[in-house]
Amino acid sequence: MMKRINSQQGMALIISLLLLIAITVIALASSRGTGQQERMSSNLYDRELAFQAVESAVRFAEEWLIANPNHDDFNDTDGRFQQPDPNNLPRWRNPATVWEAADINLGGMHPNTEFIIEDMGRWPDPPDCARGSTIPPGCLSQTYRITARSADDDRAGIMLQVLFRR
Repeated sequence: MMKRINSQQGMALIISLLLLIAITVIALASSRGTGQQERMSSNLYDRELAFQAVESAVRFAEEWLIANPNHDDFNDTDGRFQQPDPNNLPRWRNPATVWEAADINLGGMHPNTEFIIEDMGRWPDPPDCARGSTIPPGCLSQTYRITARSADDDRAGIMLQVLFRR
């Protein structure tokens, strides 16, 4: 009888080690998944902040257009450009484009955002008003394209483009 008890004690040790290894593998997998979820939520938070900053840059450009209603001397500098040439590379993709910095404050943060304003000419507003053979008075309104982007290299990259009409 004594031999049998000694041989069983060795089996308990092996089973205990196998259970310990299984628990360790489960704990490591759980830890890795938690770390990945934390990185994903951090990236989402960073993207949302960058999007809010770019929206603020668009509002900054719109406020500039509202404050300068007769400022139509867009000279292709300081982020304000004449009507784009469809045969050229779009300005927001051209590395030679000079972007205007948007001075914005998001709750104590000063994100690095930039914008350009392009004079798009006079467009029908609303679009249905120019359907006839003659365009009625007051149908065309001055239209601008505002393109804003986040300019921090180590943050989420966001670009937003809107049409603004006066």
